[in-house]
Amino acid sequence: VGGGSVLAGGDLDGDGQPEILSSADTLEASGDALVVHTWQDDSKLVERFRIGVSTGVHALAVCPPESTGLGAVALATPGEVWVIR
Repeated sequence: VGGGSVLAGGDLDGDGQPEILSSADTLEASGDALVVHTWQDDSKLVERFRIGVSTGVHALAVCPPESTGLGAVALATPGEVWVIR
């Protein structure tokens, strides 16, 4: 599984299997994306979703879930910060 230069990790859904978040493996910002994989108990990485970020991913952070629900992702692009829940 390829990944870009921006990485973050955390358990977004609180199930004990960590998610690995990365930018896409691309040289052009226009093809960049946020890619989320789950690192399963059997050591396999399974892609869960991908969101296109045509201005490029510059930074990622994972906010753990509160008592119930999903964690949030903060993603920085040039000039914007996205919060994805």
